[in-house]
Amino acid sequence: MINDREKTMQEIYNVLKKYLYSTLTGETPLTASDIVAVFVVTLALGLYIFLIYRHQTKSAFYSKDFNMTLPGLSVVTAGIMVAMQANLLVSLGMVGSLSIVRFRTAVKSPIDLLYLFWAISIGIISGVGLYGLAVLVCCCVTCVLIGLKCLDSVSLTNLVIVTATPKADIEKVKDAIKKFSKKSKQASIILKNEQSEYVYEVRSSDLEKMANAISEIKGIVSVNVVSNIADKRF
Repeated sequence: MINDREKTMQEIYNVLKKYLYSTLTGETPLTASDIVAVFVVTLALGLYIFLIYRHQTKSAFYSKDFNMTLPGLSVVTAGIMVAMQANLLVSLGMVGSLSIVRFRTAVKSPIDLLYLFWAISIGIISGVGLYGLAVLVCCCVTCVLIGLKCLDSVSLTNLVIVTATPKADIEKVKDAIKKFSKKSKQASIILKNEQSEYVYEVRSSDLEKMANAISEIKGIVSVNVVSNIADKRF
């Protein structure tokens, strides 16, 4: 009776040992076709992110190197996810090795962080085979980027600095500003004997037309338009 119990316990021990060993060092459950599908879908979605970034980013702030990094980052992340499914020991080793890597490249704009996390998330989601979710994430992020950009196209504040002589008709300046802006207010006035400086905060998409209209007023010396480049890309 005791021998039978010991034999049963030994069999259970052998089964658990075999299962643990196969879990830690076993082969990947993904077939070759599954792995190819992962990389094809990830590359396609990575190229989609590449095109969206190039379309949404204006030429003055466009970084070709950063944009080329996005699809590559997605593919590399997908490869890591495939390897982590293959072997638990390999996944632990990857976590340990990646934890000591430090990236010191400065990100120029906060919106670039969105594209970085977008590319990484597509690699993770596609790497585990959730292709539908990956496509849905791309559609949602694209709608958010395009929709918010359209809503914010004329909502940024710009400064219009008008230098005028005492003979200038400031009321005509105010009328010109109201004509070409949806919202405006006078920020400051600096009065001098020979020339005075008027600063207006305006929200407009026709800044050039506004500046031309103000410059045609008699007594206007100069018109400077300062755009809010902290939040707006040209």
